[in-house]
Amino acid sequence: MAEKGNDMVVSDRNRKFVKYLLLILAVIAFDQVTKWIVTATIPMWNEGPVLIGNDFLRLVHIRNKAAGFGLGSSLSGFARFVFIYFVPCALMAYLLYLLYRGEEAGIRSELEKISFCLIIGGGIGNLIDRTFRPSGVVDFIDVKFYGIFGMDRWPAFNMADSCVVVGAILLVISTIFVNRVRFKGSSPVSSSSSEVDSRSNARLASDERKRGK
Repeated sequence: MAEKGNDMVVSDRNRKFVKYLLLILAVIAFDQVTKWIVTATIPMWNEGPVLIGNDFLRLVHIRNKAAGFGLGSSLSGFARFVFIYFVPCALMAYLLYLLYRGEEAGIRSELEKISFCLIIGGGIGNLIDRTFRPSGVVDFIDVKFYGIFGMDRWPAFNMADSCVVVGAILLVISTIFVNRVRFKGSSPVSSSSSEVDSRSNARLASDERKRGK
């Protein structure tokens, strides 16, 4: 019976993991399709159409050999390999492990799992570019930044970068709010109820001893 129960748990975990893998694949596909459309319609290092406002949001076609938003562009050699390849791969492998283990690894919130999928899918999407596009990752979303932090425009990015950022924001929200609600809803109530139960049991035992005498 115990082995059958364990098999059912593993089967249920595998079924849920497949669902999250499909979400990761959807993120990767969406990222790669948008990059393909840009490369097919906008020549490299050129501007495309303005989408919103007077030059607020426009499409471009540039290549980035650094990490998201141009981070790590000054690195070279081994440091570049570690920052651009090793760290992202290690992080994605760890998130995949947590995603697979689920509640056994303390990951109970569905919001946390969705955030993992977005981060993993976005990371793999950019890793595909770094591996198979010699000229670099395709970036195409260009936003006006109005001189904030000394930048007229924010560094161009893509849908993979967006998914990673949204996933990170959702993860923070889940960590701060969902876990806080879970803590408030369980610890104080459970501790107080256990104290009440222990006091009640002590009183019943005392009454029984008195009756026996």
